[in-house]
Amino acid sequence: MKQKQKFHEHDIVQITRSDYPFEEWKGVIGVIVGSFNDRYGGSGGYDSYTVRLPKLGEVSWFHNSQLTLVRKRKKCKECGSYYGEKR
Repeated sequence: MKQKQKFHEHDIVQITRSDYPFEEWKGVIGVIVGSFNDRYGGSGGYDSYTVRLPKLGEVSWFHNSQLTLVRKRKKCKECGSYYGEKR
């Protein structure tokens, strides 16, 4: 059975668990850049994500269990881009 990806590019997430030495990241809100599978291909990697965090940039790899969905990505009806996506 194929594993389903929990988060997708441009989803807004909150870090709900972060281990030493990164405890201060708990509660920070970021944007999903992609899963390991999105970035490198393959059939595994659906449960680890790169997240764009304010003032830190892109940080890899957060596991499903460390993230909570704040808002699903939304597609603009006029332009077809996802909200927050660079054009």
